[in-house]
Amino acid sequence: MNLLLGPAADCERLGDGFLVQPVNSISSLALVVVGVLLVGSARRHERHSPIFYFGSLLILAGIGSAAFHGFPGPTTTRLHDVSLIGLLLLAAVSELNRRARPRWSSAWWWTSFPIAAVAVALKPEATTGLAIVLAIVAFGLVAAPSEWSRLNSQAAISTGRKNALMLPIVVLAIGFGLFILSRTDMPLCAPESLLQGHAIWHLSVAAGVGLYSQTYRRLDSYSGVT
Repeated sequence: MNLLLGPAADCERLGDGFLVQPVNSISSLALVVVGVLLVGSARRHERHSPIFYFGSLLILAGIGSAAFHGFPGPTTTRLHDVSLIGLLLLAAVSELNRRARPRWSSAWWWTSFPIAAVAVALKPEATTGLAIVLAIVAFGLVAAPSEWSRLNSQAAISTGRKNALMLPIVVLAIGFGLFILSRTDMPLCAPESLLQGHAIWHLSVAAGVGLYSQTYRRLDSYSGVT
């Protein structure tokens, strides 16, 4: 595995045009599109729900990723990292919230996100480690036994919901596999190609997060906020 950092690690040749990595940059806009669709589709009672927050974060992540690959620099790197951590943190917090209380509480999010954002902005090198931890926590909570939650939260982690989560999980897993295999110096890396594995990763994140956020509409316990 290469030890490169920044866009140089994502295989696509660094050009000298308007966008340094045009394919990776333009593909990032898929996150913005899905984010806008989620925000626009949010019902009145969902304006403070995870659906609305996921949509907002996808928009931020898409802008951050497009800027990161198009105009690399310290500022765009921080925007990219903060939005990435924000998505993973929201997944972890919302899954934890499911098991602790019957309704979504945005207080959990607004308490944890500013702390994580400041930490990543001040120490960018900690982004990868924090992202791995948050991903493990989120997926671990999805797979954890139902008896680990409050009785009045059982419906929120039912077998039916876990089955519904299989599609977004598979989409994200395939995208992540391509993300790893198409890194610079990895087998699927083709710097000059218009088909970039990292760009497919962007599409899988947009689709996976969009599908995942829709699982909240299946739960009566999440029809309100506190």
